[in-house]
Amino acid sequence: MSEAMNTRDAYLRSRKFLKRAGWTPARMATQMGVSEVTARQYAQTPGLPGSRRIPADRLKRLQDAARQEAVNLVMHAANLVDKDDRR
Repeated sequence: MSEAMNTRDAYLRSRKFLKRAGWTPARMATQMGVSEVTARQYAQTPGLPGSRRIPADRLKRLQDAARQEAVNLVMHAANLVDKDDRR
């Protein structure tokens, strides 16, 4: 598997996770510092018209956001368990 494909797969996994966590495409694009159109072009299969290579720094921004969102979700779940334990 090529590096470009690994990068794209990592991007798609992060994007899918954030979407499930309630992030909008606009919020994800803003997090990466790109327009929504550019973010959509990153998701396209390499070689298709309009597709774009994903710069490492842009991918890192999205992955960092996904990691932070995961931490937030775990902390929220832990707080819910703590509340149930206190009842």
